[in-house]
Amino acid sequence: MSVQHVSCETMFPAPIAEAVLQAVDSYFSTLSGGKLIDRHNTTQSSSTCVTGIISFVGDWTWVFNLILPESIATSIVREFAGFDIPFESAEMGDAIGELVNVLAGDIVARLHAMGNKAQMSLPTLMRGQNIEMYLPASTPEIMQGFESKEGCFWYKLGVAKTGSHLFRKPGT
Repeated sequence: MSVQHVSCETMFPAPIAEAVLQAVDSYFSTLSGGKLIDRHNTTQSSSTCVTGIISFVGDWTWVFNLILPESIATSIVREFAGFDIPFESAEMGDAIGELVNVLAGDIVARLHAMGNKAQMSLPTLMRGQNIEMYLPASTPEIMQGFESKEGCFWYKLGVAKTGSHLFRKPGT
């Protein structure tokens, strides 16, 4: 599976792209009980979605945004929590926040294993239609889509230019 580069005026840091792809593929393949299919040519859903965003600082300042349409969010959360959680409930936000935290912890561990420093922030959560994370112009970014047995989902990554801190700091 390869990472789809959507916009890279400067090269996106390969260790981040690799660590995120490995963590997402490993976690969701295990959680859904099947291998993910790379769908980098698909467009983000215009349906109601929930998104979890975590920022990282360390060797790079960057952000991870996981986007789950309603249909896959309820299935994934059922697998994650072990019981049904209504999409419209506050508990769905809590579950997605925990899921994104678990993924972020795995990403940090993978980056550390590669010799790269990274600390993560607390998650920011949103629910709505046509949710899109806008990044400053010329920010290197990656948008990656996947299909699991539950349906399609995406993540978006953005990295700040050297010395810039555009995202939330760890613990905030």
